[in-house]
Amino acid sequence: MVKNFSYSNASMAAVISNAVAALVLVASTSYAAPPMPPDPSLTGQPLKFMADLAPEEESHVVHSPATGFGEFTLDRETMMLSWRITYDKMTSSVIGAHAHGPQSPGGNAGVLFPLAKGVISSPINGSFIINEGQLEYILTGRVYINIHTEKYSDGELRAPIMRISADSPAQ
Repeated sequence: MVKNFSYSNASMAAVISNAVAALVLVASTSYAAPPMPPDPSLTGQPLKFMADLAPEEESHVVHSPATGFGEFTLDRETMMLSWRITYDKMTSSVIGAHAHGPQSPGGNAGVLFPLAKGVISSPINGSFIINEGQLEYILTGRVYINIHTEKYSDGELRAPIMRISADSPAQ
């Protein structure tokens, strides 16, 4: 024989609420996620990068004899990106130097972080703690360096930051 049970809406809501609470309690206490292994990319030797700056890399027309080169080192544990950028033969005073990204091929991108502040002269030395997203952009070639001058406020020298393999000598 099948019996029909009749519950009021309040009684049914209480039963359901108690059942859900019990399931949540069991789920939260009976399963502990295993500890995550350390990220292997954050151990070992620092990562090295370079940027070979040239006027021809700009997305607009630039007539300049300027040249430049940047060396970058990433401390994997602290995510501190340090750099030394040199340049020569600029057409006018440097008014800004930035890392831009994420760039789409052939396009421009916003400033990710400044490379220098105040009066800027060569060499530019600095450092900045980057996040995982910025590291991903750098590793995939989507971050570029842009040095802006009074004559070329949109940029006179530009280059992508490229990873240097452990076997490659830096310039």
